[in-house]
Amino acid sequence: MALRESGEDYLESIYVLSERQGIVRSIDVAEYLGVTKASVSKAMATLEATAMSKWASATFI
Repeated sequence: MALRESGEDYLESIYVLSERQGIVRSIDVAEYLGVTKASVSKAMATLEATAMSKWASATFI
């Protein structure tokens, strides 16, 4: 399953923020990307269907 560009943006933001601060919260991602917390929650739900979800879930609260 190919990851869409927006999914890549969310994963990249989680990675960048985790490198900076360790644990990443939904509000951190929302502020970094300029989106709502609801958008972050929806994106994380979508990413759970991919292989990257385990990494993202372990880093993301």
